[in-house]
Amino acid sequence: MSKKVKFEYGQTVSVVQAAPTTHRREHYGSVCGIRQVDGHNFYLVEFSDGLAEEFSEEFLASGE
Repeated sequence: MSKKVKFEYGQTVSVVQAAPTTHRREHYGSVCGIRQVDGHNFYLVEFSDGLAEEFSEEFLASGE
């Protein structure tokens, strides 16, 4: 079963402080990939330095 995505490709998002991440330099990035696993959405977020990291939907908020 497919779940509606909360964020779209290219959308600016912010990473919440509680997110388990190795990328702490920036809090804002752009969605560059979306995948669904067992009904959960995961977003690949690219930051301005070119690094990208995947986050579960609950760790992202709209950056606009």
